Amino acid sequence: MKHLKKAISGKGIVLLLGLLLAGISVSAQTTYYSRQTGYWNNNSTWSTVSHTSGTNTGSFPGPNDIVRIGGSDQVRIPQNFDAQAAIVIVGDDATSSVLIIGYTNASNNPASLTIASTATPGSGDLTVNNGSFVIVGGATDNNANRTATLSAVNITLNGTSNFRVGSNGNAAKTVNVSGDITINEGTSFTGMGNGGSTHTLNLSGDIINDGTFDLTTTADTRTVIFNGSSASTLSGSGSYTFQHFTLDAGGNDLHIDSDVRINGTLDFSSDGLLIVDANGNIILDDNAAITGVNANRYIQLDGTTGSNSQLIRENGGDDADWEFLFPVGTAAGGYTPLDMRTAAGANVGGGNPTNGRTLAEKIIY
Repeated sequence: MKHLKKAISGKGIVLLLGLLLAGISVSAQTTYYSRQTGYWNNNSTWSTVSHTSGTNTGSFPGPNDIVRIGGSDQVRIPQNFDAQAAIVIVGDDATSSVLIIGYTNASNNPASLTIASTATPGSGDLTVNNGSFVIVGGATDNNANRTATLSAVNITLNGTSNFRVGSNGNAAKTVNVSGDITINEGTSFTGMGNGGSTHTLNLSGDIINDGTFDLTTTADTRTVIFNGSSASTLSGSGSYTFQHFTLDAGGNDLHIDSDVRINGTLDFSSDGLLIVDANGNIILDDNAAITGVNANRYIQLDGTTGSNSQLIRENGGDDADWEFLFPVGTAAGGYTPLDMRTAAGANVGGGNPTNGRTLAEKIIY
């Protein structure tokens, strides 16, 4: 029996060593419930039992933990603090709650929240429910160092909830999403603030939008950069409005399966096509610009006689708005742009069109 015990003990040591070498985490995971309004890094903000309990057997959430914000509480991540969690749910119960990343205090340093992927199913996810708010940027004073950053795998908005980027301060706000954004009916993903700062959404996956996606509101500048390592899609029955729209996916394509409006610049920063599918259109404001195009970077239309898959240019009441390069093509015909610029010999003549008129470009191949 002694030899048998020794053999079993030896195998156990080898198995444990194998798990450690494989990088499997043995760290404990705690579920934290907000119990009152307060700072993320304050133990009194949290309970390890429920939203109504004062019992906290831990401290505050860390990288392996599940965070449930409810009870109409407002949880604030202060400047000069880097918060971490495995899963975050805002509006965990039937109440409307708030999570603010970057809240004004005495510090002029960055604030961040990283929701990272661990071995826990659903880890890396931020879910917002029940009319709750997530605000990236709560610092309202003008100090360029008071930046705020949120990094997550997936973001899901449910039940009239809101996700907002920006503040009245002049510091930049950044959202990094390595997976997908899902905007369900009645919810919104929008900009806020008028501090004159620049904000960025870096997205590697899809947007499924049945609500409102609008990153043009207020005076701040907002850029969405699509940088996925594989093809991605914008879809859903909701509305899309972008200020600056950048495709920088290293040769991977982005499919447009809804109407997408761009008011600022559509920039092709690397090779890849913007493929407008049969349910989508790209609508350009009369002041919008397109940059970076060539035979490997253009807007691919479906080449059919269908009423969608168009590049549409609005007009502000001046025929010069239509003196524009339409960088379009089809899968069958390749890059076949329509150049209506006067420098290319084109001339949009006649009287000025009525303000708000549109010119739609559709290739039938």
